[in-house]
Amino acid sequence: MSFAEIILQICICFGASLILSWVFVLTRHYHSSITADNSNGPQKIHLGDVPRVGGLAIFISVVIGSLYLAIDGFNLLLILICAATPAFLSGIIEDITKSISPVVRLLASLISGILFIALTGVSLQKTSVPFIDAILQIEAIAVFVTIMAIATMVNAINITDGLNGLSLGTSLMIVTIIALIALGQNDTDILVACLIMVSAIAGLFIVNFPFGRIFLGDGGAYLLGALIAMMTILLATRNAGISPFTCLLIILYPLVELMRSMIRRMMSSTSKGVLQPDHEHLHSLMYRYMKKVNKLPLNNNAMAACLTLLMPFSTSVAAYFFYNQPVILIISCIAFVLAYETTLRTLRRKLAQ
Repeated sequence: MSFAEIILQICICFGASLILSWVFVLTRHYHSSITADNSNGPQKIHLGDVPRVGGLAIFISVVIGSLYLAIDGFNLLLILICAATPAFLSGIIEDITKSISPVVRLLASLISGILFIALTGVSLQKTSVPFIDAILQIEAIAVFVTIMAIATMVNAINITDGLNGLSLGTSLMIVTIIALIALGQNDTDILVACLIMVSAIAGLFIVNFPFGRIFLGDGGAYLLGALIAMMTILLATRNAGISPFTCLLIILYPLVELMRSMIRRMMSSTSKGVLQPDHEHLHSLMYRYMKKVNKLPLNNNAMAACLTLLMPFSTSVAAYFFYNQPVILIISCIAFVLAYETTLRTLRRKLAQ
């Protein structure tokens, strides 16, 4: 595939995502009864009914790109889309029916993990930690860990979907960094697949941010989470020069958010379960803090998203510059966790004053 063809396909996918997003917004009066996200729920901070099927725009756009690539001989993205489809479908059906239980959606994400291994033959077998690598040489364990890693990332991206542009912005940063690292490794398949994903995400991002005219929805979050997990696994397994800690650092913000939320819910006496939503995420606290201190006529939702996006921005930059230096990557992971926890505790203290 020539450079001109790649640019053309990027433009087509971006245009498709942007146009579809606006179509969903402009026609919302006709389908809001089934596609709208209302403001009910502990994690909801928007007003009014907003279409939550933005993920469908991304899915269709990426499918267009993957089919074109498959015709031209690049079939990696098509394989990944096929693997991610169960997770996406469970999410988009939930967006429309509001009746798919968290357990069913979790099972769908596990099926996506199984399909990924079946279609690519790839599983996690290298972490750069000797005793873990020895365990991962047992194929059944490597398969299990890979499936769980994909399911975890599916839910991690979804849990960051609480502010305008936050989940989309996080995904944009992650996929862009994967593309840049793949470029440095001359991994054309991953590079082109990531560029298609970036263009599709960007089309929806423009409509979503800063005013939240359309939401990513569970379908979009699950789709992006699955694709990101698969891309990071492939990046590490296909390129010997990439430390597995690079991939960990790239996805660390949504991963820490998920792990921290699960721990908080398990320890809380008022929590209804680890899979039930709440309003104690970092971005939720950031939003409440902005409402408390911001006296200017600014969009608190968008401002809180921009501040929170500094988290994935910092990990993405560090992963790009130190992708082959494990010691610095490990230090960066530890530093990020400490910074996250410090920010979380500081916001709680400020809000309590």
